[in-house]
Amino acid sequence: PAVTLSGNVGDPGSYNLTQLENDFTPTTETVNSDTYTGVPLWTFLDPSNSDILDQYVVTAATDGYEVVLSLAELDSSLGGNPGDLLPYADTSGNFPGAGVARTILPSDTPFAHGRWESNLVTVEVNTVPEPGSLALVLSGLVALCLICRPRRLPSA
Repeated sequence: PAVTLSGNVGDPGSYNLTQLENDFTPTTETVNSDTYTGVPLWTFLDPSNSDILDQYVVTAATDGYEVVLSLAELDSSLGGNPGDLLPYADTSGNFPGAGVARTILPSDTPFAHGRWESNLVTVEVNTVPEPGSLALVLSGLVALCLICRPRRLPSA
């Protein structure tokens, strides 16, 4: 198993357990009496586009569960939690399952960890589509409606 990193990132590719352990400086984070060891999520992402306010992160697990995060919320210089982690081990011994890593966001409310994922398989950083594209599509639809509407014949 591996985690595939893609999109607007410094080092896209597929990372297995050995690469996560050796290519990044490990860090630990204790959440609810369980200690996780892994890579800080921001370090793993290593965004390549400096305009982080217009980007988002999509993470997906082996069970099809997906989480969308704002890239800006992960940046500690903008108030993000530097403890957000991509762990590959924990002290409870239940990890990893069918995957190599998971996401841990310690600032999420305790026992309401809806954005935590186990068995992570993909992490992708994307740019939000520009509003101009939406305006162009909408104007095209309006033009198409005007062209296709029934026309009235002049009265005699």
